[in-house]
Amino acid sequence: MDGYFDGLCASKESQLYGVSEVVDDNERVRELRRALIDGPDNGELYIKLGDALSYQLRYIEAISAYTKAIDRIPDSVAGYQKRGGRYLTTLQLERAYVDFMHCGSFGQNAEIELLSGLTAYMLRKYIEAETHFSSWISIAGDDTEELVSVIYWYILCCVKDHDNENMRHILALYSPDMYIGHHTAYQCGIKLLRGDITANEAMKMAEAACGEDRDLEYSMIVYAVANYEYMRGNTDGYKKYLDMILLRDTFWAGLASLASLNDRYPEVAENAAKRGDFVAAV
Repeated sequence: MDGYFDGLCASKESQLYGVSEVVDDNERVRELRRALIDGPDNGELYIKLGDALSYQLRYIEAISAYTKAIDRIPDSVAGYQKRGGRYLTTLQLERAYVDFMHCGSFGQNAEIELLSGLTAYMLRKYIEAETHFSSWISIAGDDTEELVSVIYWYILCCVKDHDNENMRHILALYSPDMYIGHHTAYQCGIKLLRGDITANEAMKMAEAACGEDRDLEYSMIVYAVANYEYMRGNTDGYKKYLDMILLRDTFWAGLASLASLNDRYPEVAENAAKRGDFVAAV
């Protein structure tokens, strides 16, 4: 799985549930630690260390590295953005949102608006999430490849907020002939929620997902199916599909998998925040 993360990597249990675990440094992490001995005040080295730790899925440790970078470079947008991303992947959602909003204070940026929207969605702040997604559309709406992913998450805000009128408006931004690049899973979810395909057809596409990232693609499609059942008022079906995603956790740090976990077991994020409070106080 070297294309996405290192073969020597941390587990979901250590990053989300507080299970004690020691992961050996890979060569890149060792190299950066050696460099920091000679340059302990080099904030850019700490950012690189955070990146290397993230490649090993050692997100909790990466947060510490990015924090040290921010201490040395207080106006580091990269430091705040990367730390916010690691807060998001460990479901420390309020901290992630604060970091992304701080990034936004340096100037409007499409990527930050997307990350802010995703975090607000997981915080169940659907109106705020829609505002961020709308800002993304106003900045970079011509990027149809990325627009497909924004439409996907925007629609899910509308589903959760029971906002059918706004949902119709956002769905109108999608066209079957628009360029989507590799975002076929997002497109499948949109087509389901548009009524272009059935849930069974979507599930066939999910099961047919192949390649290294098959569980990532699977989670994106099945998360749309779960929310389709939620929209129809089928609570049991909604939970069933969320559970199906959580059983396939090779890409547990993918956004759809994290959203599924957060929807199904909100106490995980609550406990992550408490552990973060403890770490911050030490």
